[in-house]
Amino acid sequence: MRIHDGEGNGPQAGVTSRHRLKTEASTRSAQSRASLEDGNAFQVISEDVDVTASSQSILVIKNNDSTKKAVITYIRVKTIGVAAASVDAYWTLNLGGDYASGGSLLDPTNINTSSGITALNMDCYDGTTPIVTSGTPVKFDKNFSANDMVTYNKEGALVIAPGGMLSIDFKGSTVAGVAVARASFYLTENGGT
Repeated sequence: MRIHDGEGNGPQAGVTSRHRLKTEASTRSAQSRASLEDGNAFQVISEDVDVTASSQSILVIKNNDSTKKAVITYIRVKTIGVAAASVDAYWTLNLGGDYASGGSLLDPTNINTSSGITALNMDCYDGTTPIVTSGTPVKFDKNFSANDMVTYNKEGALVIAPGGMLSIDFKGSTVAGVAVARASFYLTENGGT
């Protein structure tokens, strides 16, 4: 069987012995596409935040863009020198609420060095000074881990809508140690992927 080019250019499509069209494809992750094709993929890291014996935001990402959503692809968290994991020491990921004050403003890094695009409307804060939030964030993940790196591979399923916020919090059981959080994300139009 032959399938001819409908444009009259002469190419023919191959068909397998099982009567299926021969095809080839090249695939890449959405983050890779956003970085390579759009130059629009970023990482932000909050380093060495002193742990307290209460819940504290280690990294806050606030999307202030009116048309773009932030698609989170990876989150990594780690504590160093923290007391062993217990019911009193854990990480939480939270959506919603609003940033009020505190922390130090961070600049997300574009991971495509030839891009020149910045994440202008993304406000990211580390927890070097206590971050105060308002509203009622929704906790959607909780992990009991001390002195291990935990990676959340969200593969783009975690989306911060325009005006939305993600907070990565750690609840310590003592005042010893530091916490580190990192997030990778790309920006896309509100209706896009």
